[in-house]
Amino acid sequence: MAAGQELNRPMKVYIYAESDDLEAIAEPMSEAIAGWVKKSDGSATLVNDRHQPGEDEAGESFWNLGINLEAKRRSDLKKALQFLYSQATEHKCEFVVGIAASSKGSAQDICFFGYEEGKPDAYEIANYMRFRV
Repeated sequence: MAAGQELNRPMKVYIYAESDDLEAIAEPMSEAIAGWVKKSDGSATLVNDRHQPGEDEAGESFWNLGINLEAKRRSDLKKALQFLYSQATEHKCEFVVGIAASSKGSAQDICFFGYEEGKPDAYEIANYMRFRV
């Protein structure tokens, strides 16, 4: 598949920050992501979803900070990965890339990239996801 070629189906992807120090970096990172999303073509949305279960609620706390992306072309995914890699190096954190939950099942983490994991390979990620979307 050529770099600019349309995919058979849009990839519904999430890319969320992973850090033990998310509290400290959340504000500047969410502002930067919001600015990037505003300039993007509308296929990405900012996610800043923090959940801490109450005393009467079972489950774990989580914080999803990053983007949800409906990528129609590999270049859509590549642009998002490049931008978020810059955030990872600036804030010394990692990002997890995954396939968003669908009617077929639950969400699935695919890979990590970032400050310690290194640059993401958009070509490999897109090829892997193409067979699972």
